[in-house]
Amino acid sequence: LSSGINAEYGGKEEAGEDGDREATENASPALMSAVTCPIQNRDTASSVVSDSKNLNRSKRLFGSLLMGTLRQFKQDKEKTKDTDTKQQEMWGKVEKREAQEAARTAEDRQKLVQCKSAVHTEIRLLEKQMEIAQMKTRAAEERDKLAGFIRTKSKPHIYYLPKDHNEQTQNELEDSNYRVEKEYKVRIGGYDSQLSGIKNELLEHEDRVAENI
Repeated sequence: LSSGINAEYGGKEEAGEDGDREATENASPALMSAVTCPIQNRDTASSVVSDSKNLNRSKRLFGSLLMGTLRQFKQDKEKTKDTDTKQQEMWGKVEKREAQEAARTAEDRQKLVQCKSAVHTEIRLLEKQMEIAQMKTRAAEERDKLAGFIRTKSKPHIYYLPKDHNEQTQNELEDSNYRVEKEYKVRIGGYDSQLSGIKNELLEHEDRVAENI
């Protein structure tokens, strides 16, 4: 009986131990599941928070980089604008100087043409003056030569010199000289008038040249 009780009790103990073991084994997975799940959730939340922080930091860095780039672009644009403005001002001054030089050159060219024209005019007047002066001189020389000859009254006039003068030929000579002198006086007077006119033209010409210089 004692053996049977012990055996039965032992069997019950073994059965109880087995039952407790099974219960422990069955309960352990549930305990581990209940413990590990919160750990996995904390890691996931930490990862999400970290990723969110990194994303925000990346956005801030990108925004800062973008603003810096825009600021630099604006500064470069302003510098380029200033450079273009300076270049335009420089080219404007160059073009103005070229226009002034062109105008000055055109004015100088015009003055040169006027000067050449003035010189030609003066040369023409001087040549004419010289020609008339020579004609006057020849007329005076002819008058003096003809003063020793008697000129006939009929035309064409003939000048002759008698071998010996008498009272009649002397009177004819004086009358001839009077008529010749009168004619040459008119001719030489005409030359004097022309020379006086040329002299006035030269004076007026000099005044015009002085005004244009």
